[in-house]
Amino acid sequence: MPHGIPRRTVLAAAVATVAAAATAGPLAGAARAAAPTLPKGTSKNKVLVIGMDGLRHDRIADADAPALKSLMVDGTFGAGLLDASLAATSSGPGWSTISTGVWPDKHGVKDNSFAGKNYDTYPGFLARLDQVRPELSTYAALDWKPLDTQGTVTPGADGKNVYDGDADGYEGHDATIADEAESVIRDQHPDVLFVYFGNTDIVAHNKGVMGKAYLDAIAVQDGYTGRLLAAIKARPTYADENWTVIVTTDHGHLDGGGHGGGSTEERSVFVLARGPGIPAGATPDGIEQVDVAATVFHQLGIEPEAGWGLDGKSVAAG
Repeated sequence: MPHGIPRRTVLAAAVATVAAAATAGPLAGAARAAAPTLPKGTSKNKVLVIGMDGLRHDRIADADAPALKSLMVDGTFGAGLLDASLAATSSGPGWSTISTGVWPDKHGVKDNSFAGKNYDTYPGFLARLDQVRPELSTYAALDWKPLDTQGTVTPGADGKNVYDGDADGYEGHDATIADEAESVIRDQHPDVLFVYFGNTDIVAHNKGVMGKAYLDAIAVQDGYTGRLLAAIKARPTYADENWTVIVTTDHGHLDGGGHGGGSTEERSVFVLARGPGIPAGATPDGIEQVDVAATVFHQLGIEPEAGWGLDGKSVAAG
């Protein structure tokens, strides 16, 4: 388990067979909201950010993951190592860095307590877009609730679906998020989306990352990714749009499961991006979590202001 306040409660229900989640709906009795109706998007440049919690990228090659592997062929893949001297290798700091585009010394989140958070100065990219391009249509979906309650991701979103994976289990809620995000992409007109899947982290905690259970969890989330990619292509206006897809994670895991410390396995992260101006099949060094927000802005044609203090650079900008 991570340092400080636990990443999340590891539920007994989460140990259930992961493969069933590919076709299963939400957990019985778990509350489900309909996908919100968003305002009509105004940009031909659109960005989908997919967050997969606790995904050790070196396990993708052994998983049944055609969507992720195709993104690697068609886009740019960069692996990196977190600086454990800045913060624990935990979800609070990781997703804060991804959302804000700055390192923990600026956004202030050092562990899962979120003590010291500085989102007023360094807001998440959806909140920043609401400030500078309020006409954009934005959406967020997640089932680790602190990303909503702590203000890490959802502020500024025109619509959101938030579930409690700690209380209800992540498998069913991940499946629901996939359903709702697919519907929003296919049937509405979003410009920017952040979609989070959490079950890879739970399986890693319970069973480690080296066995079949973890590979199955990756396969399920890859299936969700494939559905979102298909929904993009099914849009009636797809031919006139420029879509960028980014996939990333917050931290790695020990082989036997667990994170929060300073081992190479726990510090292991990645950013995978495909879209206009992003080189195909590239695996450059130096891509970092902070580059996600910078890439979102660049792909939307937004030049970050110096006062934003971003630490990242766009993957498309080289």
